[in-house]
Amino acid sequence: MKKWITFSILSIVCFVFPFTITNVIVKGLETIPLTSILERIDYSGDLTEKDVEKIARTIFDMGYFASVKPELVPGKEGYTLLITVKENPKVKDWKITINGEGLLDIKELEKLVTIEKDKALNIKRVQESLENIKRAYEESGYIFVEVTGNMKKDTFEIIIEEYALWDVFINGETAGIDISQIVKEANLNLLKDFYSASPLVRFLTMNKKKFYPKVSDINRFIQTLMMNAFFSEETTVNFKKVDMDNVKEKTIVLIVNVVQRKIIDKKRSFNYIEITGNKLLSRDEIL
Repeated sequence: MKKWITFSILSIVCFVFPFTITNVIVKGLETIPLTSILERIDYSGDLTEKDVEKIARTIFDMGYFASVKPELVPGKEGYTLLITVKENPKVKDWKITINGEGLLDIKELEKLVTIEKDKALNIKRVQESLENIKRAYEESGYIFVEVTGNMKKDTFEIIIEEYALWDVFINGETAGIDISQIVKEANLNLLKDFYSASPLVRFLTMNKKKFYPKVSDINRFIQTLMMNAFFSEETTVNFKKVDMDNVKEKTIVLIVNVVQRKIIDKKRSFNYIEITGNKLLSRDEIL
């Protein structure tokens, strides 16, 4: 949601000297009480235009307003500060929509929402609510989650996108590497296996939540990689969102960028190569 503020000081003279404000009037309030504004601002003593802008910024930073426009109106004993505000849309209700398996209890997530009903939408409370929910997922180990929100008519909807792990791919120096075996050793669950299984197997043995990886799952996979003789410390992993046909879940793939471990750092010539411990293959088959 875009935030903006307009400062417009309308006066016949340019205030290069201090002045006093004897009254404050706020126009445009619909759901926000005047007292909540007045208790946040201080207009006592001698002021300058920068002080007026600071007052307007303080009001804007409350989070309820799309714009705040201050204007100084001269009077007999001082100036009246006329502030015209435009409130954000009024929130009649809010709700949480989860696109995924509902990895966390929605009732617990609702407790983390601080958005007020029957008031102008508060941008700060929106941000606080989204961060609270994101943090709750992270503390439970889930990092592949997106939390966004938008206003639909008079209801603010918080949308949670939970991402399942579809598959693992390898790039780079892939010769001789069976990534499926490493996935199996790391006990990493892939959603593609759910879709390739029969309906009976799915029902009896597969809980869909296990296909939504936690940090511990990813760390275990990386540790398994590093224990494999093929992978050097320069090997990296990254993740990419993908849309799979006929798959309703939000999905990602894990991509391993392979840099194989170098036993010999440059081309060399050898007079003889000794092989020990081999009982299965002939020397010619190995070399």
